[in-house]
Amino acid sequence: MKSQELYSEINLILNDYDTLMYQENTFSEPEKLLNSIKENLQHLIPILFKTGKKENFYWDNCTFLTYKKYYKKRLKDFLNEYDNENYNELDFIKREKKLIKGYSKVFYLHYLDYETQNIIRKSCTKKITFLEEKQFKLTVGSQELLDLSEDNVAVKVLYFHELGLLNYLRTKTPFNTSINSLAIALSGLTGAKTTTLQSYLNPLLNLEVDSKNNPLNNKKNLLRIRKRLSELGFDLH
Repeated sequence: MKSQELYSEINLILNDYDTLMYQENTFSEPEKLLNSIKENLQHLIPILFKTGKKENFYWDNCTFLTYKKYYKKRLKDFLNEYDNENYNELDFIKREKKLIKGYSKVFYLHYLDYETQNIIRKSCTKKITFLEEKQFKLTVGSQELLDLSEDNVAVKVLYFHELGLLNYLRTKTPFNTSINSLAIALSGLTGAKTTTLQSYLNPLLNLEVDSKNNPLNNKKNLLRIRKRLSELGFDLH
């Protein structure tokens, strides 16, 4: 059976699964049908993966090499489908990353043998890496590097917060109990005075402290930082 035929058959099975699980249906023996769906997916998906590899057939969980081969064509189709003036390759990459992350967690992977699961997940990881490299070249790699070293201390603290570094450091000793220790460590990283850092960290990390100096209160700085990080390709979610 060729890849296209396999893919069509699998889609019919997946449609039955969706109908069975999420829609009103008239199946007389739902449990029997579910077992049949699982068995068919267990059998057909590994075959499609191998056949698709030989035939360079593109599908949701195709091999990395097949994905890479179809990248330009699929990008062109994406830009033709949407308005070229409002969408670009970065939009395509963001969409692809979201889709691939979903494919790597799709329900039917649990029905497959460990080896096939592992191969598909590794393929998804390679695709994400490939997309992130392209994203980097289209943003930072093709531009003059932006120097943010002149930003003030409050902005630097916001960067640490938005990158998740403050939350991470707060899980470590002694920073989990001492904001003063955290201010000292960040002083070494930023070159800012410990007392200045402390004045911003205390209201940010301690709800009982007066929030007057909380960097999060400056919505303009917060939006600017989030925009910069997003342009770098950082996933704020």
